[in-house]
Amino acid sequence: MYKRILVAVCTVFVFMSVSCDADFQPKPKGYHRISTLDKTIIPFNEQYPYTFNMPSYLEVEHVDRDKHWINLHSDYYNTTLHLTYRPIHNDLEKSLRNFTKLTYEHTKKADGIVEIFGEDLDRKVYSIFYELKGPSASSLQFIATDSFNHILRGSLYFNNIPNVDSIKPVHNVYKEDMKEILKSLEWKSLGN
Repeated sequence: MYKRILVAVCTVFVFMSVSCDADFQPKPKGYHRISTLDKTIIPFNEQYPYTFNMPSYLEVEHVDRDKHWINLHSDYYNTTLHLTYRPIHNDLEKSLRNFTKLTYEHTKKADGIVEIFGEDLDRKVYSIFYELKGPSASSLQFIATDSFNHILRGSLYFNNIPNVDSIKPVHNVYKEDMKEILKSLEWKSLGN
C-alpha cells in the first residue's frame, strides 16, 4: 500500500515538475491558409460594349447576353465578381444614384467605406472604386462610366460567410485585379 502511495506521489511530482517548465499558451481559433494563385492577365473581348483585361484564374459566366451582364467566377477562391452593365439614355444621374445606393446598402454591416475616384480622359473612363471595411457581404465594388453611353458596376462576393481575417489575402488579390479591370476598361460602340 505504501508503495502505491509512493509511486502516485512520485508520478504527480514528475508531472508537476515537467509542466512547470513548459510555457503553455492557449492557441487562438485558426483558419486554413489561403495560398494565392499565380496569374497571367488575359483580355476579355467578346461581343459586349466593353472590353478589359482580367486574371486568367477567373471564368466568365454569361448571365444575360442581351443586357451584357457577366459574372467572373473563381472556384479556387470561391468568389464571384458580378459585372452589371447599363446603356445610358439621358439617365446617367438616375443610374449612378441606383448603383451608388446598391453599394451603400452594404454599409449597414461595414465598419466604414473608402472611395477612390479615377479618371482616364483618353479612354473616357470615370470611376469610383469602393472598399468596404469590416464584415460586409461585398467588400470591393466599383462603378465606371463614360458619362454618355455606358455605365458598368462591379461587386465582389465571397460564396461563404466572410471572415475578414481569413479572406484578407484574397481580398488584397481582388483589390489589385479589380483595379486592373478599371485601368484597362475600354468602351465599344453600342452596336457591337
